Amino acid sequence: RFISGDFKSTTPGSVARLLQRTGLQPLHQRLQNLRLTMYYRVVEGLVPALPPHQFLNPQKHSRQIRSTRNQDYITTNIISGYARNNTRAYAVPSCRTEQRKNSFFPRTTRDWNQLDNTIVHAPSLDSFKSRLAASRPQ
Repeated sequence: RFISGDFKSTTPGSVARLLQRTGLQPLHQRLQNLRLTMYYRVVEGLVPALPPHQFLNPQKHSRQIRSTRNQDYITTNIISGYARNNTRAYAVPSCRTEQRKNSFFPRTTRDWNQLDNTIVHAPSLDSFKSRLAASRPQ
């Protein structure tokens, strides 16, 4: 509403139309892209304060597990947390509480493991960002 200056529309779906008109992705998608970009920096060793060998544990290479994803349905399938769609997958840290489960490394590791190989093997940060943006529908 702030970007478009439309503070008066109260009809259902008005915010969705504003997002579509401005070409912005939903907030949760933008935040997920920022988390995945930071994770890429950690994986590549571009963040000196977070050495990858200390925070990331590579997943053993066994069979790939892929969860089914539907665009209009949110799944609570337990396998979706362990899905690996790429060869650069990492083990999801064990979590006892919901707060830990939704913290940066466990949550982003689950998202990272569901990315395609072409995205996670990007040669540079800019290439990673553009491939990530291209894989997400507007």
